[in-house]
Formats: sequence, structure tokens, C-alpha cells
Amino acid sequence: LGPLVQAAVAVRNPTLYEDAERRRREAEALAQVAGAMSGGLSIAEVGAKVADSLVRLFDSSLPGVGLIRADGRIGIVAMRGPWGQEFDTDAPIDPRLGVVGAALREGRPYWTTDTLADPRLTFDDDRRDLILRVGQKAALATPLRYGNRTIGVLAVTFSHRREFSDQECALTQAFADQAAVALENARLYEEAERKRGHAEALASAARALAGVHDVATVSEQIVDSVLEIFPDCFAAVRELGADGTLTVIAASPGAADLFPPVVLTPDLGLAGRAVRQGRVCWSDDVLAD
Repeated sequence: LGPLVQAAVAVRNPTLYEDAERRRREAEALAQVAGAMSGGLSIAEVGAKVADSLVRLFDSSLPGVGLIRADGRIGIVAMRGPWGQEFDTDAPIDPRLGVVGAALREGRPYWTTDTLADPRLTFDDDRRDLILRVGQKAALATPLRYGNRTIGVLAVTFSHRREFSDQECALTQAFADQAAVALENARLYEEAERKRGHAEALASAARALAGVHDVATVSEQIVDSVLEIFPDCFAAVRELGADGTLTVIAASPGAADLFPPVVLTPDLGLAGRAVRQGRVCWSDDVLAD
């Protein structure tokens, strides 16, 4: 029996080593995400840590993390792997398509051995062309759940066919649940920082305006203060005349095309609506509104 025992040990040892290595990678990935839960990190920073952890867990060709936006589409937070450059990370993802859509619909991890050959999945032409171009085969997507809400999804894809065990799916969901907490903490942190920045900008504007009585100077300082709160926007101050017209008296740099020196009547544009209704008015698309 001696040779048989030795042969059994020789076969068993690599299996034990692979199991130990897998458990080590799992522990490191979970620990990295747990560290991101402590707060003080942005959504982008947490997303990068989550994507890096997915690489450790699965050695995926394309691990990614996305959050559901206000319009229902999925915004890409982070991607890793050699296929990442094929994706436009600024373009939102249709939540109905592919393994991502299936995972969101079913509310659980969804995997396939061959993405395009799976009859349960749907794709548009652009997504199908992309999958063909990068050679994607197997994929696994898992919802990011925070409390009773689904806030996003994480996915791993591969250039070869493979199956996913129940243990891998359970591990991925546990990992996703931790990642969801870390990402929600990051969102709350960014929101708190944004509100703090707004409060500081308003306080600074109040101090700057105190004692200033020149209309032109006050208007310019108001524009500067608005740009501190909304740094990526164009801003202008319009003066309401006795005849009800609105005239630009101060505008941010580069805003000449948007706010030309013309007089508006209160029946025109968003500024006119604000005057008519006497309240803050906003639009996500002024021309289509």
C-alpha cells in the first residue's frame, strides 16, 4: 500500500495548496473592501478597490463595478483588465442588456458559460459587436444591494468558457454586499463634502458681499460664488427692470454665447419662468423643456 498512499498524498497536496491559495485570495479581497468601508474615500476610490479585489478573486479579463444612476442607467465606476480600454467608461450602460441586466432582473448572481450563446440574454448591436471584438465568453454579474435597495452591479468576464460553483456565487454575493456598503458610505461622504463646500461658499459670499453697495461688483461676486458651488457651469445675473425685462449685468468667463447682452422678457427661458413663478426653477434640458 505504500506506493498507493504516496500517490494519493501527491495528488492531494496540490489540491490542498490550491484550496489554501483560493482562500487566501478571498480573505485578501474581502479585507480590502472591508478597509474601504471605514469612510473618507470617494466613490471612484472605493470602486477601484472593489475592481482590484475582483481581479484577485477571479483573475478576470474584465472586472467592473457600476452604480445605478438617477435615470435608471448604470454608470461605470471602475474597470480593470486588458479589455477595459475597449469600453467607454463615460457612457452609461443599458440595465436591460446582458448578464448585468439578468442579474438586476433576478436580484441574484447570474452567470453564463458563453455570453452570446445564452438564449436568456439580450443585446443591442453595439454591445454584441463589442463582445465579439474582445472575445468575451463566460461572465458572472451580481447585484449590489444596500438594505432593501439595489444600488448597482459588479461583473466579471472571461475569454474562455467556464462554470461558476454555488460557493463562488455565494462568495460573490457576500463580497458584493460588503462592496455596496463601502460604495454607499463613499456616496454619503461625497454628499457631506459637497454640502460642506456649498455652505463654505455661501458663507464666503456673504462675507464678500457685506458692505458692498455697487450693483456691478455685487453681481460679479455672486457669479464667482455660484461657480464655487457649481464649478462646471456657466452663470449669469440678470437684472429685472421696471418694465419686466431681464438684462444680463454679470456673467462667468466664456458665457458670452449662452448669455449674450440681449434683453429677455419674462415669458422667455428658464430665467423668465423663475421670475413669473417667484421660485427656484431648474431643467435638465432647457431646449427640450
